[in-house]
Amino acid sequence: MSSMMIKAVVDTNVWLSGLLWKGAPYRVVQFGTRGTFVVLTSPGIIREVEEKLRDKFHFADDKVDRWLRLMQRRSLIIESTRKLNVVPRDPDDNMIVECAVDGRADYIITGDKDLLVLERYEGVEIIKPAVFLKKL
Repeated sequence: MSSMMIKAVVDTNVWLSGLLWKGAPYRVVQFGTRGTFVVLTSPGIIREVEEKLRDKFHFADDKVDRWLRLMQRRSLIIESTRKLNVVPRDPDDNMIVECAVDGRADYIITGDKDLLVLERYEGVEIIKPAVFLKKL
């Protein structure tokens, strides 16, 4: 893996959209799981994807487990040490920024307006999936 490889945190909403529908989020997930860029994630993001797949989208346990294994196998898991408070409208989103900062990400890929409004945080650019695809 070259040091020039892009590192990006894929937000929960992009993982879910990428697993459920076609379009830009799907392509981001495909590129990420194929190693086109380094996917950074955290135990909290994995847990959130798991909860949404089970509770909101009613995926069968085996399917949920398969996706979680893929996420874990194809991602660099960042155990964040800092606690940020930069997303006042949705404090749960702070874990996305924490993962990005601690993992020295280049980007956060998200469709979440509460994150997108930040645009950039400590050198991490916060962009939509379609914008990210243009940068690859």
